[in-house]
Amino acid sequence: MAEVVERVECQDGEELLAAISLRGKYFRGRRRESRSGMERWIFRGQAQEWPLLPSALRAGEHAPLMFHSREGWARIAPTNTVQQHNAELFTIQKFFWEADSQGLSLPNDSQLLRRQLAQFDMIVDDHFEETADGMPMALWPPEVLLPTFALAQHHGIPTRLLDWTRRPLVAAYFAARDAAKDRFKNKPVEGTRLVVYAFKASVLELDYAERRERFTSIVAAPRHGNPNLHAQAGVFTVERLQRLSIGDPVDRRGFDEQLRASAGNYPNGEWPLLRIFTLPNRFSTELLWLLYLEGLTASAVFPGFNGVAEALKDEELFQGLGLPER
Repeated sequence: MAEVVERVECQDGEELLAAISLRGKYFRGRRRESRSGMERWIFRGQAQEWPLLPSALRAGEHAPLMFHSREGWARIAPTNTVQQHNAELFTIQKFFWEADSQGLSLPNDSQLLRRQLAQFDMIVDDHFEETADGMPMALWPPEVLLPTFALAQHHGIPTRLLDWTRRPLVAAYFAARDAAKDRFKNKPVEGTRLVVYAFKASVLELDYAERRERFTSIVAAPRHGNPNLHAQAGVFTVERLQRLSIGDPVDRRGFDEQLRASAGNYPNGEWPLLRIFTLPNRFSTELLWLLYLEGLTASAVFPGFNGVAEALKDEELFQGLGLPER
């Protein structure tokens, strides 16, 4: 019987690249037609198998959200859903107005959006609906703000969006680069494994995927005017909330945990929904080198002079560490 999440442990860089290839056994097959043009699978790379948690939902010392109070702007870790919602909205407001003050183009810009952003209470009220039982219901984040969330996320602002790419080699590059940097800095990595996640995004378009109090959406920000997003074939997932209740605690479960919990919404024939490809971190330099040979360098994923400079730093990782012994 198929599992919702499938793990694939690779033993060297060559094996990992073969495993994540769209021509390989894990992805080869009849391509499912997509109504929105969405890829069947999307990918994410990480230096270690940390929780698949968006930056805005992290807690502790990593709490990144900013909240405005009488004392000014400060970083907070909200304890309930409404505090979380308010902090996310205040953060995106500040991003929007600062970008606008510099004359930058913003997605979905309109007088309606500006009025909603300027009047905090209105944007909450305007997105409340009623359920069949007459109870108030909210959808967060609202549809009109998703492109702004995506733009902010891609430029380092914490949101509840999770970064993915349509290209498996791009995901492998980010995992390998970050893991190799840790080794270069002599950070303890023994026994750890870098990770490439593959999520079957096409299931989000299935008619029988019932939407409950929370559901996953794909967010694709416009590539025009965002060369990094275009080069990385970037896309995002977001867990959207149908209800906001003051007393509800913030749900900080990882994407994979939520996927397991909602697996009943999808037929077994679509499983696995998530594949997790891992590789011992001592092979991160080898993997980075193999990707370099494929033309997957920092200058390819970060167009411009900054990418060229980062590509030179990547080469320093090869020279400083060498390739691992087999």
